[in-house]
Amino acid sequence: MKKSLLLIVCCALLFASCKEQVDTKKLLEGTWVCTEFNNLTMPTDRMLVLFLSNTDVASFSQGVTRDASHAEFMGAAATYQVDEQTFTIKGVFSNKDSLNMKFDIVSLSKDKLIANLVEVTKSATVNRALGKYTFTKVATPNKHLSAIQGEWEGYRHESAGKFDSIPTIKMKFMGEHGFVFSKKFNNNWNDCDGSFGLYQDKMAVNYATEVSSYYNCWEIQSVTATEMMLRKYNADSDTASVLDVVRYKMVKL
Repeated sequence: MKKSLLLIVCCALLFASCKEQVDTKKLLEGTWVCTEFNNLTMPTDRMLVLFLSNTDVASFSQGVTRDASHAEFMGAAATYQVDEQTFTIKGVFSNKDSLNMKFDIVSLSKDKLIANLVEVTKSATVNRALGKYTFTKVATPNKHLSAIQGEWEGYRHESAGKFDSIPTIKMKFMGEHGFVFSKKFNNNWNDCDGSFGLYQDKMAVNYATEVSSYYNCWEIQSVTATEMMLRKYNADSDTASVLDVVRYKMVKL
């Protein structure tokens, strides 16, 4: 009788443990964008994006700067493993750099994840600081896809609601990923082909010339049929407490 009771108790504990892990993995499923590091706003171009599937498949995307003329928002095909309140992501970027990160979950809900990065294999591609990362789940990745289609010219914000009177950039969005970035140089527009990705109200764009490549990450504040407001926070690291805010008013052509 005692053996039977002990067996029942052990089975119940095992079931509860498995259920907790399954529920954690189910809540982790989806696309997550990092918005804060150690309670500080994450610089936009330091943004990182996690995709965690209902299997072990994952992806990790972030901006990578190789030198002054070569930068790209790139992703690593990865796998991940959940162990109670810890998850580990391992993968390889397109430039062959490895990805190995371990997070301890502080709190997790259907739309918010707070986790401490406790281990990371650092490289030229992954140079993240250990600490607390706050993620928001992306409910509708392509939320603004239809609204942003077409060509826009951008007026940089000056101060007190005023914007430049002359456009200094252009953006053209075509389909799900097609993108052209144009910048005025010596009164001429120079076009750079590229690509874009949407993560609800966040956007990452890549563009390149024959000899250089760049990326930018933006926050879409609002978009209508004729006007789109973009904002980005500039800083050199996750830990910067003061951020340079750049705003553009994009007008549909």
